[in-house]
Amino acid sequence: MATSITLHDSYAGDVTIPVPPGPPAREIGPDGRIADCVLSADVSVAVPIRVKILLRTDGTWVHWSTSFDGQRNCYLHIEQAQRGPITEAQRRTLAGWWLKREPSPYGLPIGATVFKWAFADFDSPDEVSAKYGDGSRVYLA
Repeated sequence: MATSITLHDSYAGDVTIPVPPGPPAREIGPDGRIADCVLSADVSVAVPIRVKILLRTDGTWVHWSTSFDGQRNCYLHIEQAQRGPITEAQRRTLAGWWLKREPSPYGLPIGATVFKWAFADFDSPDEVSAKYGDGSRVYLA
């Protein structure tokens, strides 16, 4: 049985994703939510393959699941919010992905729901860059 799929995309490049189920979610609470935030996105516009990742409270991430029911959305969005508020480690990780200082999972950019969750307390994108990046101006297209 295959353990991964590699997609060849002339725009995004090659993306390899795991096929088997990922690790179990941690600490399921009484409300059914978990301690980690579940983010999801399609890895390619052309192929409806959706990945879910767990953004752990310590700022690390792990692949959680792969499904073949994509929604043609190639931005990481919140699939299920975590029980508690965002941690500083998660915010630092997301800033690294957004500012392109660290590679994001499968090269996927963060979407509006993730940006709002992570940086709602900031007055501007420049403030995110000042705290987590090199302080350069951020230009939004």
